[in-house]
Amino acid sequence: MNKHPKDLQSCSPVPMEELLLDLAGGNGSRKKRNAEEELERRRALQAERDLKARLEKDVLRQQQREKEEWLKKAFEEQEEKAKALEEEERLESERQAMQRAREEKKHLRHEARRSFLSQLQQPKTCTVCEGSGKCLSCSGTGLTSVTYLSATVSDASQIFNGRTFTGCISCGGKQIGSELLHVDVKKGHGRCSNCEGLGEIRASEEEAASAYMFLL
Repeated sequence: MNKHPKDLQSCSPVPMEELLLDLAGGNGSRKKRNAEEELERRRALQAERDLKARLEKDVLRQQQREKEEWLKKAFEEQEEKAKALEEEERLESERQAMQRAREEKKHLRHEARRSFLSQLQQPKTCTVCEGSGKCLSCSGTGLTSVTYLSATVSDASQIFNGRTFTGCISCGGKQIGSELLHVDVKKGHGRCSNCEGLGEIRASEEEAASAYMFLL
């Protein structure tokens, strides 16, 4: 008669030497039957233990596989995150490098423009007065000489004739015949009209910018 595993585990063990003797029939037929049942119980118990051991081993093996798979997946995910972060940092570094290059190019272009405009605005000797700042027509006096001729030469003539000075019209003077009436003439300012008496000329910011755009 087969016994439940719990009943098998609760049976009192019999020494193997005695059990083998009983099995051989040395202690009677009753002892032989008991020995056969005891051996069957022990085989069933051992089979149960082997099955339990295999199940536990399978469970441990499955747990180990799951742990290894989890570690592998976690490692792969970590690698992917690291690669993604590295790629993001690389792209950001490239973006910043491009931004710095654009800013540097913009700065250099600005500095080149500023330097060029500064050169264009450097004072240059006036080519009209050659740096003297004086009106060429009157040499800076504001007056030019005029000669009035008379058709007849007579001491009785009341009209002025001869050489005298009048205002230089090149630098703002007036020639309205004041000298004929012995009235102060309207003198010119005597300055070169091209450089306004400075002896040098300088391009304005607008003129320099226009010249710069023309050269581009």
